[in-house]
Amino acid sequence: MKREQVIEKLRELGQKVLEKIEKGENPYIEIPIRSLSNIIWDEKRGLITLGENKAKRYFFHVGHARKFMQTMLVASFCEKLLEENIHTSIRDMYYNLKRTLPGSKENTFEEQAESDPIIIDLETSLGVLREQLHLIADRKGVVAGNVVIRDRGDEIDWSKLGSGGWSIPSAVEDIEFVSVDADFILVVEKNAAFERLHEDKFWKKHNCILIGTGGQAARGTRRLINRLRTEFNLPVYVMTDADSIPPWEIVIVRDKETKEVKVSPIGKLLEDYVDANLEKEFLYLPWETLAMDEETGKIEWKPIEYVYRHRIDGELLRIHTYGRGVVEVTPAHSLFAFRNGKIESVKASELKEGDYLVVSRELPPLAEAKEKEIVVAEILKENLPKENHNRIYLYMEDGRKVLLRDATQQEIQNAIYVRHANGKQKIKNKIRIDERFAWLLGLWVAEGTIRERYVEWHLGRHEEKLIEKLVSILSNDLNLETTIRLEGKNKTGIRISAGSSIFATLFKSLGLKNGSHQKQIPTIIFNSPTEVQQAFLKGLIDGDGHIDEYFNLVYFTSSSILAKQVTMLLLSFGVVPTIVESGKGIYVRVPYMRMNQKFIQKFLGIRKPVRVMYMNDSIYGVPNDGIIKKISINWMNSKGFSYSVKSKIINQQKFVDAAIKYGIPEKYKDEINVDMLNSMVTFVRIKKIEKRKYHGDVFDFAVPKLNSFIGGSGIVFHNSYGWYIYSVIKAGSMNLAHTSELLGTPDARFIGLSASDIKEYGLENYTIKATERDIKRAKELLGYPWFKHKEWQKEIKLMIKMGKKAELEALSARGLRFITNTYLPEKISEEKFLP
Repeated sequence: MKREQVIEKLRELGQKVLEKIEKGENPYIEIPIRSLSNIIWDEKRGLITLGENKAKRYFFHVGHARKFMQTMLVASFCEKLLEENIHTSIRDMYYNLKRTLPGSKENTFEEQAESDPIIIDLETSLGVLREQLHLIADRKGVVAGNVVIRDRGDEIDWSKLGSGGWSIPSAVEDIEFVSVDADFILVVEKNAAFERLHEDKFWKKHNCILIGTGGQAARGTRRLINRLRTEFNLPVYVMTDADSIPPWEIVIVRDKETKEVKVSPIGKLLEDYVDANLEKEFLYLPWETLAMDEETGKIEWKPIEYVYRHRIDGELLRIHTYGRGVVEVTPAHSLFAFRNGKIESVKASELKEGDYLVVSRELPPLAEAKEKEIVVAEILKENLPKENHNRIYLYMEDGRKVLLRDATQQEIQNAIYVRHANGKQKIKNKIRIDERFAWLLGLWVAEGTIRERYVEWHLGRHEEKLIEKLVSILSNDLNLETTIRLEGKNKTGIRISAGSSIFATLFKSLGLKNGSHQKQIPTIIFNSPTEVQQAFLKGLIDGDGHIDEYFNLVYFTSSSILAKQVTMLLLSFGVVPTIVESGKGIYVRVPYMRMNQKFIQKFLGIRKPVRVMYMNDSIYGVPNDGIIKKISINWMNSKGFSYSVKSKIINQQKFVDAAIKYGIPEKYKDEINVDMLNSMVTFVRIKKIEKRKYHGDVFDFAVPKLNSFIGGSGIVFHNSYGWYIYSVIKAGSMNLAHTSELLGTPDARFIGLSASDIKEYGLENYTIKATERDIKRAKELLGYPWFKHKEWQKEIKLMIKMGKKAELEALSARGLRFITNTYLPEKISEEKFLP
């Protein structure tokens, strides 16, 4: 669609709204519904498309007015872009339109998460692509071949661009094809496969257009494939390859309805839902998780489509990092790596020492909660056997004493004190989870034990202020008397005991456990306000941490779970810790210069921070190599940028600020995503990778669209799957069903390695065991309408039966040029492809 036609569509939209206003009617915009119920499989066209159901968005409607206003703002902005014939990013558009409405405290957009869906609304309602609205995203994909194009006045010959090929931009709509000399299009998933074929000039020998997608194909790449196919009637062949975390890895989930947050080992979270008799299962739970947007680096809550559990008898990879401890995954599970200015998903089996992993340097607040209150009598009723209810007394405000067994719900809620029949202590029935109580819990997790009739804290005799504060909270806030005794070989320790079986039951109900390796942060803390969470952390550090001579915070624990939970809390405060594992346990360290002002005031008193613009950090930063190094040297020589070629990493904020101040040199602009660097993620180097045998359950989250989730100590996990990559190029996707006609290529053919190829090409000794995740995905594909063809059904079922697969790299076992000289020529000439 030409630029003038898109402008006309936008003006028609505005004209219709204006006509309604002039008639005194309620103006509205009609937008196709993008829910799953309105997504259909168009068998005739071979595409996933949107149905005909539409919704009206009215201006004079309390639930619609804000989005109506935002839609008109974005439409007007795009009309100006088209008029001036300029392009901009969706991020730039957000900042350009973000403002406070005159005479109010209301903003047009609070964050980009509000503006992005509006773009999709315009795409669907106008029947155009966002690229046709002159809104672009990061480029991804590369192409080579006997093709000459004209792009913004420049003639570019794809056959004369050296080893790099032509980098495919986000918007390819205005590209003019001057000449196209090709018999077919070959799309390859992996960068390594593209490099091999390009180096051997496969496109020249076989007169084709060679396109590398670097994983899941970006919109610009898919649109380019679609245009070449439809405008030049070229056959399209797609070549791709034909997993999970162990139960102790930490993840973050939130209930969609109650918004209750849990930060816990994934196996623990799911123990009440799994069927131990099943080898594998899908679990559909009303949960959300924190996920990363690969384009922007933003981390936000996203729905989990399902959780997949299965058993394996194979290997786990223990990936040791500098700064984020150890993470364990199956070899087929993908993580995000930062390579030469870009983020890409990489199978764990393909990572190596020295690679940089993507980790969060900030998380959204884990809970948007008000201060909570515990009703002790209610907890006792839920946690004690019924026969014990006749031994618990509730003391009412009017002087009455009621047995828990006989108490009404109102009496349970209104009781002032609670006492056990055999005890003397009357504990307050209502306990506020405020900063004082949270500090007490934190100190207990560090230095406490629970006995049947006591809750105890173990401190040093020299810690007078901690002892005084603890006794004050127990006495004044909870109405509990304490006993204090000396302990230890030389009587250098102090044991503070609150003698109450009711108090012990309360602590157990909060999930608190004895044993240094069993200690965890109670769920109630994760669901409390930030101030309460920080008070808990203060108690924890008062017990098991210290401030060193340089004002760095150092915390030690024997519990790997607790260390990761503490890390997640710190990240949610905007504080980036360093995790170091030793033989004795785990150190969580926060350098003074990584603390923000609020954190400093909370943990170090009122001491003001030292004004250092950029911290020399040996752990976190941008790897000083590849494109980063080239840009930095350019700035150093031309702008006086302070830079050392010997540094392993560059301060991330320093690099971003320089990019904003100096700009990325024109020749490097397409090779780096500065928005990603100026986001909620950072990078840590892999120290070493170990393999170990494992038999047991592993788990995975399916997060639609973003395909990522945060786990471990802020590690970003990701998955990809070759056949699915092919299906998106061919049939489109559910998330972009409205664009399938322009982005999908329904007559694309698959020529990647299939199960039958293993025997035909003698690759039996070069296969790898199909993981349960591979099998699960294969079974999913059996049900997809576009995989219903008998040849696909045969291949998928054969792969499931064999339990094996081969990656493209396996063809190298037949010779480095086997793929170029034999495999692909045979496949294409003999039409040995899958439909």
